Amino acid sequence: LYARKYGRTGLELSRKDLRMLMNYAWPGNVRELQNVIERAIILAKGAELQIPLFPAGPQAGVKGTFDDLPTLDELQRRYIKHVFEYTRGRVSGSGGAAEILGMKRTSLYSRMKALGKQK
Repeated sequence: LYARKYGRTGLELSRKDLRMLMNYAWPGNVRELQNVIERAIILAKGAELQIPLFPAGPQAGVKGTFDDLPTLDELQRRYIKHVFEYTRGRVSGSGGAAEILGMKRTSLYSRMKALGKQK
């Protein structure tokens, strides 16, 4: 997508950088990945992409989603909270939390009540 956008087709990613991308925790989710790829394409010299944006190897101090072995209810609480932050508190309508979660607004409220979670 970005290679076409900037007229930089034919770029390749090194195995080292691919491993780095695969091992990175991505705390910013897909938007962070998109920004990294777009920046790498813009800054590329020659035919090989370079991703010098973060160190290779395990991410020290980065906590994974499952590191504390949360219960399923806790995972649901966290994900619902994440979606509400993403939608800036919007529950219904296009792009609202209920749509993203694939449920009706009333079902979302019921789920939140059952999980002891307030908006």
